[in-house]
Amino acid sequence: MNFVSGLLLTPTKKNLKLHEALGTRLKFSTTFHPQSDKQSERVIQILKDMLRGFIIGFIGSWGEYLPLAKFVYNKSF
Repeated sequence: MNFVSGLLLTPTKKNLKLHEALGTRLKFSTTFHPQSDKQSERVIQILKDMLRGFIIGFIGSWGEYLPLAKFVYNKSF
């Protein structure tokens, strides 16, 4: 058991049956390597580039444009 969050560290039979019924599968990664695959690394790089552009383009008020960045990202995938 994880004493910080109180969550189980291993899947229960109930969770395994749920994923089986949904046709999904559990994939675990270590906490020390959050980029577990190339797709995650690419998404993180895209977000970094997008936010960097917003910070440079909207100096002083880039925080106001974060909803726009979210909209653009969600519409592109």
